[in-house]
Amino acid sequence: AVVSTQSTGYSGCIVGRVAGRIGGGQFSIGDKDNQLTLNNNNATHLHGGFIGLSKVVWDVEVLENVLRLSHFQPDGTDGYPGSLTVTVDISLRSKTRGGRVKGTFLSIDMTATCDQATPINLTFHPYFNMSGGEESAFKDKLTVFDYAGYLEMNPDTILPTGEIIDCKGTAFEFRDTPICDKISGVKGG
Repeated sequence: AVVSTQSTGYSGCIVGRVAGRIGGGQFSIGDKDNQLTLNNNNATHLHGGFIGLSKVVWDVEVLENVLRLSHFQPDGTDGYPGSLTVTVDISLRSKTRGGRVKGTFLSIDMTATCDQATPINLTFHPYFNMSGGEESAFKDKLTVFDYAGYLEMNPDTILPTGEIIDCKGTAFEFRDTPICDKISGVKGG
């Protein structure tokens, strides 16, 4: 695999094999203990490691209405078991109701297959300038994220607790309110 060492950031990339931190880079599947590379202060495994999906060059294919990205990682990459194939389809889709277009949305469909049991937690780290350079235009944008919850983090270690928190009724629910109306409810927002 061609690997980029130019940046340590994660802006605008696909993150994985596992997005987030794995404490000590260790996990078990069945009776087998696994040790991953430690790429975050030599204490945790962050966003898939040194050769995570954010650091590789993807194959690109343009289909009819889809931009398809794909990548293969061999068994043992950064300590992960199994040969992994990831496909990401990016497209613009229209939502219709009663035969009328009610909106257009960006669809990002990710698929991963592996020949061994392995943890997979892919994400896309998008950063969008929705104001087009006009600061005030962003405040009126309705941005919808279709998800039900978020992963709770230990505030001291920034490691996941394993608890999935329902976002309904919290500042993290982005289903029907402009995003700027919600930001003030988030600590540091």
